Amino acid sequence: LYPNQGSAVLTSVHWAEGFAVIPEDTTITEGEKVAFYPFARLMA
Repeated sequence: LYPNQGSAVLTSVHWAEGFAVIPEDTTITEGEKVAFYPFARLMA
């Protein structure tokens, strides 16, 4: 997670290429695949 979880959390979107969907209370291990949605595809 981006270290700033306050009202300025949108700052993290500036450097992000998309977002991952991870269900609540789910543990992800390194190398595990997750659903990823690139912003470029969402804006098309």
